Amino acid sequence: SIFGTIIDLNLEQTALYSPSDDTIFLASIVSHYHGDFALEIGTSSGTILRELSKNYSITVGTDIDFCSLK
Repeated sequence: SIFGTIIDLNLEQTALYSPSDDTIFLASIVSHYHGDFALEIGTSSGTILRELSKNYSITVGTDIDFCSLK
């Protein structure tokens, strides 16, 4: 077909990454930064993104795992 192939993404529920010591440490570091825009790539649990959203006007998080983005 000229419209391409529909890709069946297996969206099974996967276990989210539970925040660990490294996540808590990084969240404490980013809390000292301020600005207009913040982008987190690999947001997973969203812990760091939530911390960024306190001090940035616009925050965006991305992740390859669709379940993390819900």
